[in-house]
Amino acid sequence: DQQPGRTVLVTGLPLVEWAKVGAGPIGRREDPALIKLRPMLARKLVPVDALAPMALTPADTIMLAHPRALPPETLIEIDRFVRGGGHAVILADGLSGWPPPFAMGDPRNPPITSLLTPLLTHWGIELAAPTPGSTAAETIRITNQGAVLAMHSAGYFATLPDNCRSAGQVADGQPTIARCRIGAGSAVLVGDADLLFAPLWQSTPHWARHLRPADTIEWLAAEINNAGW
Repeated sequence: DQQPGRTVLVTGLPLVEWAKVGAGPIGRREDPALIKLRPMLARKLVPVDALAPMALTPADTIMLAHPRALPPETLIEIDRFVRGGGHAVILADGLSGWPPPFAMGDPRNPPITSLLTPLLTHWGIELAAPTPGSTAAETIRITNQGAVLAMHSAGYFATLPDNCRSAGQVADGQPTIARCRIGAGSAVLVGDADLLFAPLWQSTPHWARHLRPADTIEWLAAEINNAGW
């Protein structure tokens, strides 16, 4: 049974599309990551285009998956929510490798790098992009909380305050996962959003669960559900 509240998703990735097929009505099509994640969540998954002030309730969890630039009032709302006891899961990619669905330069494409710097800086966190040519700039696999995560061009947290603990070190020893206490709330941060890209975690064929290359969606669901760890 789902718990009260919602998992509010704000993203710049093409995880939800509205498409028209033939003469039929315009329909909603979700990325495999959302299709698999949705039934695993304790709180109903609600993708939103924007957050109004005071839109988040204490029962909610927020997931920021490499969003486009957010207005200052939205960043203030997220900070208020977390500091007040809320839980956030944040995928902030230092150098995204997500395939752009539109022509280069189209503003509908996912951001190349994270646009959450103002929020992270306010929390005393610095996200850095992987060094070109380094192991982290390629597809890597790390183990965290017993789960295997496949990442591509994973960023790392060059600065973390004392209220954060690092995890998921990449080959050069830099953390790409951080768990932080922010006021009365908590935030899990990952320096990669490409880990949601289905070819990095989905089994081939899809029903062959024993062949899956990563446990990404299971891990992500656990992090979202584990509010107030």
